[in-house]
Amino acid sequence: MAKKSAREKPVQQASDLDVDGDRRAFSTRLALYLAGVAAVATFTGALPLPAGRFRTLAVLNGGPLLLMLGALVCAVLVLVSVVVQGPGRRSDAVEYDAFRWLIVRLGLALAASSLLAHLYLGVRG
Repeated sequence: MAKKSAREKPVQQASDLDVDGDRRAFSTRLALYLAGVAAVATFTGALPLPAGRFRTLAVLNGGPLLLMLGALVCAVLVLVSVVVQGPGRRSDAVEYDAFRWLIVRLGLALAASSLLAHLYLGVRG
């Protein structure tokens, strides 16, 4: 029989509820941050896109800003759906997955069209 050493610690595995709780907390914080960014951009009428340390890639305003705000709203909806779904997979997980799939695609389309309108079409104000 092997003798256990005093140094050996038991391996702690995170339960599904702990991991899910961390994910829900992160989603809540990120949703609040993105909602704050959207609120500030709406109030100021401009959304700067950072390109690194102390540099700005572009400043969205007018039509492209509205499209990007729609993309931010989609991101907030997806993050809130993670919180609403709660711990564990329930019987309605298929509906949440379908909602998430649709809203993520819609948000990506809005973000891409915002950048396209700003960069290539020259839509301003």
